[in-house]
Amino acid sequence: MEFLNAFLIGGATCLVFQAIMMVTKLEPPKLLIFGLGLGGLLSALGIMGSLLSFNTAGMLIMAVGAGDAVFGATTLALMGDWSMVALVLGIFAALILLGVAAGWVYCKKNKV
Repeated sequence: MEFLNAFLIGGATCLVFQAIMMVTKLEPPKLLIFGLGLGGLLSALGIMGSLLSFNTAGMLIMAVGAGDAVFGATTLALMGDWSMVALVLGIFAALILLGVAAGWVYCKKNKV
């Protein structure tokens, strides 16, 4: 049943984001930022906790789940524990470095 819930909630979330992208013509990076913000907002309102208690796997792999993680890290930082902020920033830095490396390899391969 857990896999079915993950499929249904994750699929419904993807469907909503795809519809938003098609209707508003948002580029994927802007849509990801929207998802991060939405995850933070849903966490602040307590809605994300309810969604996660019903279905953890279907929500945490989305940009909305990343927004929840950033919200949690920020909440801990405001309470004085900066370890999660360092972890989140480290992950973002690693992803940025991977993106730069991939762009460099692409440019070298295609002689751009």
